[in-house]
Amino acid sequence: MEKSDFKIKTDRGSSNFGNHLKQEDNHRIIFSAPFGTGKTTFLKDYFVRHKSEYQVFHLFPINYSVASNEDIFELIKYDILFNFLSLGLEFEKVTIPKSISFGFFLQNNPENIIMPFVRQIPLIGKQVAKVAGEIIKLYKQFELDHKNNQSDQEKTLIKFLEEINQTKGSAKEEDFYTQLICQLASQAKAKDGVKKTILIIDDLDRIDPDHIFRILNVFSAHFDHNSNENKFDFDKIILVCDINNIRKIYSNRYGQDVDFSGYIDKFYSKDIFSFELLYEIEEKLHELFRSIKLKATREIYDLYDLKSNEDVRFIMYLIFALNKSGGLPVRKLLKYLNKEIRVNDNRSGPRINGRYFSVYDFRLLIVHQAIRQIVPDYDSFLNSLDSISENIQNNPYSDYRSEYLKMLIPFLSFPSHHWKLELNESLTGSYVYDDYKLDWDIKPIENNASGNTTIKFDVTCKTFNNGNEISLDSLHLFKLTKKTFDIVEKYDLNWIK
Repeated sequence: MEKSDFKIKTDRGSSNFGNHLKQEDNHRIIFSAPFGTGKTTFLKDYFVRHKSEYQVFHLFPINYSVASNEDIFELIKYDILFNFLSLGLEFEKVTIPKSISFGFFLQNNPENIIMPFVRQIPLIGKQVAKVAGEIIKLYKQFELDHKNNQSDQEKTLIKFLEEINQTKGSAKEEDFYTQLICQLASQAKAKDGVKKTILIIDDLDRIDPDHIFRILNVFSAHFDHNSNENKFDFDKIILVCDINNIRKIYSNRYGQDVDFSGYIDKFYSKDIFSFELLYEIEEKLHELFRSIKLKATREIYDLYDLKSNEDVRFIMYLIFALNKSGGLPVRKLLKYLNKEIRVNDNRSGPRINGRYFSVYDFRLLIVHQAIRQIVPDYDSFLNSLDSISENIQNNPYSDYRSEYLKMLIPFLSFPSHHWKLELNESLTGSYVYDDYKLDWDIKPIENNASGNTTIKFDVTCKTFNNGNEISLDSLHLFKLTKKTFDIVEKYDLNWIK
């Protein structure tokens, strides 16, 4: 199966977002979801499908070449202007407000208007050649419109305008480029009367904290000044981020006790839009499992065809739970496709009384090997196991939890025995974590299968919480899985790798 065929349905997400976007007086939107969940792809696809309704300016400040002493908001303005230039608008129809008549200043200092913009184009990841003709036309038109605009107050105006041009980072942000962008936005609306203009600032939480709060504070100053209008006169502004990341960054910068809600609520008009496609991803998991191959003893199987095996069900149980917890974003999900799990040799590993351990009697090793090969970021996966909540009712592979636990115990108990065991003799012990105690009993016995005699473990266990025996369903199996995998790694117990 090709990755290009693996398409997540977004009908439900599109409907929810469309309803949110079209709400009356919903001019400012925070579009929130964890990294890698497909926010950018979703927005691009949505606005391509609705291009007759919206003129979108989609900016990615993370792509800017921003030096420590540069103002990211200046680059945002240049990027917006670049996008306007790319639309091919007729600049002879652009009128700079009389209250800020840049004719005087332009006639004497044209390089102060044109050159700052030209110099910044490479920093926003664009090519000057793409809009060179428009820049020349813009310059000539300004020169023509204002060549006769002289007065006795010329020197005063030039000084005033120089101060405006040189004062970057002021709260008002009403310099030449801001005025020009507002004029171009008005022209774009007039050109396509039914379209609304939308400014999207993407990956907000992936840029330097100083730049994050510079962007937010400029918007904040504008909203405080005029809450009925957006910056640059856009109909709607969408800030794309993971709001939880912004909250953490804010706390690190200003302290845990500073009210984040009071700060952030001015950046959205209604509610924060939380983007998620968990249900849609869940529908694709079986397709994912069918794409994974298990290669063992010269045979290749589709993983999904082996779903009745306890080890394969355990693999699916872990991945399914990761998805339900929101820890399996689309970007990571696609990396799972078309994986091949190799089980090298079933006649390896330790022995007891001369009998070897078959990997098919110690199926946790297949689970461990599979997860290491399937999951793109194994360490991140392990860390996530500590925080995944048990949700037995919503996991179709939870019916084998008692078998999964029995697969864990021989390895979880390894520091107590190091395989120094006798056939048909029981060893008992306990494992304590959080408020739980797991009493286990393991007994190595011979297993005769397919003409071979190997060793397997007869395992029993009881679970206690604060001294009271509880059901196995109450165990945090994911935490135990992580602890067991840690032991497998620490003692190098997986002989099939």
